[in-house]
Amino acid sequence: MSKKLQLGIVEKKSNTLIGMVVAYNFNYFNRTCSVSSIIDYRKRLNNKIRLFKESQDLIIEHVFFKMNFRKICTGTSSEKLSLLSEKLWGFKREGTLKKHAFINGEYVDNFILGLFREDWKIFKKKLN
Repeated sequence: MSKKLQLGIVEKKSNTLIGMVVAYNFNYFNRTCSVSSIIDYRKRLNNKIRLFKESQDLIIEHVFFKMNFRKICTGTSSEKLSLLSEKLWGFKREGTLKKHAFINGEYVDNFILGLFREDWKIFKKKLN
């Protein structure tokens, strides 16, 4: 059984790979996993944010409702991305790893985020 689910994000018009979305660290006993995504911001696309949101929505839906997981975790070393994850998907900050990652010549904090299936359902209803 695979240890991760990795999918490419392709812009339809140009048929260009612009990023990846991944579910990994599957814990079948606790029904938890992690998700991550990356977008190539150097590509000149008008709808990058929409594609990023749509791809993350799809992997979250798959993990919760096809794989029957109860919680998804993610993390970032950017406070801005942490706040964006809270706003776009309803993740909640669960902790901060102080000066955890060495990026651009300095140690920076990592923010740990979690999302429960029941919170995702409520969050989606608020958006609709």
